[in-house]
Amino acid sequence: MMNTTTDEIRSKRVLRIAWSLAIGLHLIAVVVLINNKGLLTETLSFNREETNQQVAAVEKRAKKREAFEKQRREKIILKQEDAKTLSKKEENKRLDQLVQAVEKIKQDYEAIKQVEKAKLEALRKDHLEKFNKSYAKKLDELTHQVHRRTGMLKAAIKKDPELEQLNIELEENLEVSLAARIAIKEYREEKSPREQQREEAVNGAEQMLANAKAAIELAEEHMQVADESVEALKRVVERLETFTNEMPIAAQNDKKLEQSLAKAPPPIDDSELLAKAEQLEQLSTDQLYDTAVELEQKMSARYENARISELAATTDRDFEEASERMSDLGETKRPDLGTEIREKQVHTVKDLNEFRETLDHAVSETENIRARAQNRLRQLDPNATAEATESEPQGRNIATKHIAHQKRMYNAVRQSKGHSIDLTALMNKNKEPVLGEGTSNTSKAERLAEPELTEEMVVTRALPGRRFTEDSTRQGWLYIDTWYVIGPWDLKEFEGKSLPPETEIDLDAEYSNGKQGMVRRARTARERFELDGKLRWQFHQSDKLFVRPPNETGDAIYYAYTELHFDRDRDILLAIGIDDHSTIWLNDEVIWRHRVNSWNIGSSLRKVTFKQGYNTVLIRMENGGPLMDFSLVLCPPSALQAQAQN
Repeated sequence: MMNTTTDEIRSKRVLRIAWSLAIGLHLIAVVVLINNKGLLTETLSFNREETNQQVAAVEKRAKKREAFEKQRREKIILKQEDAKTLSKKEENKRLDQLVQAVEKIKQDYEAIKQVEKAKLEALRKDHLEKFNKSYAKKLDELTHQVHRRTGMLKAAIKKDPELEQLNIELEENLEVSLAARIAIKEYREEKSPREQQREEAVNGAEQMLANAKAAIELAEEHMQVADESVEALKRVVERLETFTNEMPIAAQNDKKLEQSLAKAPPPIDDSELLAKAEQLEQLSTDQLYDTAVELEQKMSARYENARISELAATTDRDFEEASERMSDLGETKRPDLGTEIREKQVHTVKDLNEFRETLDHAVSETENIRARAQNRLRQLDPNATAEATESEPQGRNIATKHIAHQKRMYNAVRQSKGHSIDLTALMNKNKEPVLGEGTSNTSKAERLAEPELTEEMVVTRALPGRRFTEDSTRQGWLYIDTWYVIGPWDLKEFEGKSLPPETEIDLDAEYSNGKQGMVRRARTARERFELDGKLRWQFHQSDKLFVRPPNETGDAIYYAYTELHFDRDRDILLAIGIDDHSTIWLNDEVIWRHRVNSWNIGSSLRKVTFKQGYNTVLIRMENGGPLMDFSLVLCPPSALQAQAQN
């Protein structure tokens, strides 16, 4: 019995211990759950700023570890053989790309070279045209005097029987002179082929000179009969002899022409460069880059020559005079990456990475040269340059037509004196003659009726934009609201001179010849600000009809540039509103050149032709006073007619 009771007591004790442990574990679990709930609540209500700082610290440590790991890897020294192999591999990756880019640059260079040659030749023909006109006029005036005085002498002695032989000689002289006078008149009036016409005129003038001298010799034997007539004839012949005393008549004109043409630029030697460019596949990456840079330098000189030739021919100046009126474009400074590639020694992974970056930079610069070359080619005259590369004679003919066209446009705009005119007939290049074919270089454009345009009238009809389509929601006025603007240049320093935007539109360019010093800010009574002379194109979008340039001040020159897109060729009315003197080019053709006293929404109208696709518009504004506003508003002619009827 005793043993049984002891076992029971022991069993109950074990049971109590088990229950105690169970209760204890349960309590512990409850406490843990309560604590977890608190932690969860605390987590959900975290401090964002503190958390962001912790995250930033973690990221910083990660970047630091990454940089450290990168430095560790870059310090790894490569075997000489491996370094050469990897370097060569990097170069080979870019060789094809460089070869293709330089090949394109070479093609563009050849095209610009042909255009430069064509435009210089066109300028030479223009000079010949000008000299021939002046020369023909002078010949005509002098030989007219010889013919007239010979006739007067004959009239004075016709009744004297003692002078019968002299009378016969003078009669013969007049007959010969008549044929010469006809040839000279045709030469001046341009009615026959120039070479034949010129030769006949010169021969006729020299024959008249010989006849006049013969008449004088005969008349001097009988001075007492017709003293006054002989003296008059002698004075005319002296004038003609003065005109021809140094050389034959034909050679004199040629010499003056050659003196003028001698002011043209000297030939550019590119034989060595082009020989190297013929073997691009055999060049290394550094040589390809250097070739691209050399091509760009030669191209810049030829591009500038072509532009100066255009300005000279258009404004009736020789090359030297036009060059003085055109500001220097400046030299594009390219990094000497060719030398870097050649001299780079690759020993470590870091050296290899730097070499790779230099190669990428060379590719980028070469692509930039290519883009600039194509841009310059388009700006010279996209319609002509494509032809010029295919056929040199055809290219010369196209360039000559282009210069003739520009000259006719320039003269028509200048003669309009700010009045509203229709330029659409002149803008059709297909109808333009070639210089030297016997057509005058001056043209008059048809005058347009000038409706009274008001700002309120345009505001109710105009929409902002740069695209003109049939599907437009409003078939009326469109005002140009988006421009790139650059300035100011100093008006006193550059008045009458062509600045870089007139020669080349490069929206990435920076110029250092801008206005400098403290100037007054427009529209403020006292505020002044400082200009450092550095100028870059600035994008500007206006919410008004008119635009005001940045850094607006007085005695300054600004330029504005934009591109307009048309769904098809269209004749459009352009309402121009600009204060002070301004010039506007549409697709590199002058359509406006005049001075007005203040901004007006429709200072003048121009009816012009916009071609299908993108059309470039460039405005030069010369501002004497401190205020400067400008606007361009487009409208279909039909809309303006409808407005006038209403």
